[in-house]
Amino acid sequence: MLGGALQDVAEYGGEMLYINKSARNPMWAMEYMRDEGARKFWDDFSPPFQKDGDGPPHKGQSAATYNRNGDSFALEAVRRWHDYWRERPGTGTRVSSGGVNIIFSDSNTHHRGAENYRRSGEVDAMRIPKDAFFAHQVMWDGWVDVERPRAHIVGHWNYAPGTVKPVHVISSAEQVRLTLNGRDLGPARQRNRFAFTFDAVAFDPGELKAVGYDARGRPVCEAVLRAAGPMAPTWPWCRSKRSKRSMPATGAIRWHSTPCASSWPGRPSGAAGSRRGLATTCWRARCRWKGA
Repeated sequence: MLGGALQDVAEYGGEMLYINKSARNPMWAMEYMRDEGARKFWDDFSPPFQKDGDGPPHKGQSAATYNRNGDSFALEAVRRWHDYWRERPGTGTRVSSGGVNIIFSDSNTHHRGAENYRRSGEVDAMRIPKDAFFAHQVMWDGWVDVERPRAHIVGHWNYAPGTVKPVHVISSAEQVRLTLNGRDLGPARQRNRFAFTFDAVAFDPGELKAVGYDARGRPVCEAVLRAAGPMAPTWPWCRSKRSKRSMPATGAIRWHSTPCASSWPGRPSGAAGSRRGLATTCWRARCRWKGA
């Protein structure tokens, strides 16, 4: 908070721990949402079946908020931004000018979760987006307020038979309807303006489709997930530009590959029933898988 003397000279003010508002100088959060979530953990129902929040304590206290899975991390991003959105310019005399989400990409900085690096990013260390990235894309598509409605279905749609799980849709539309192979799944439970949850959806291979509607009931956006079908493993090969036979383990080369299961026509899956990791040997150099 800025005192009277500072308000006369400061262009703006900021804080880290609460939602500050002002009728004069713009006030915005210098950082918010320190929660962590690795991209390799989809949800409780996908390999490697990491339960949301599982992990060792941090300084003798629960570190559940620093060991989120993908669903939980995306929903928390919505909840935390909603605190600023509801106090945005145009909502009254004293308003918040928003905040800066910490951090954009996972990095080797101070961490509190199970891994030895910070996983607070909207993308991972290789800049591969998490669901939280698309959640922000939905909420931030406009200046101050939403200008272009969007929708994003969190996660994937490839599970073991018999799986029943909640499906979360992040959307800036006024209403969202979800259909599975053309069958309407009923009304959503809306939270924090942008989060729409459809509870207890039974997995059925095919097309999962979310359609967003405006206040007049007109469709304005949509998102689709399709089951990948029967999976066939694909394996990457280690090759370097310098040689066709080896990849030198100098510590200066970063090799990026995305091993996954796929099916015709080449749709990636959530790797139901298989591991989402990789351990392989590149000739004499041992390759260490750093993330999925």
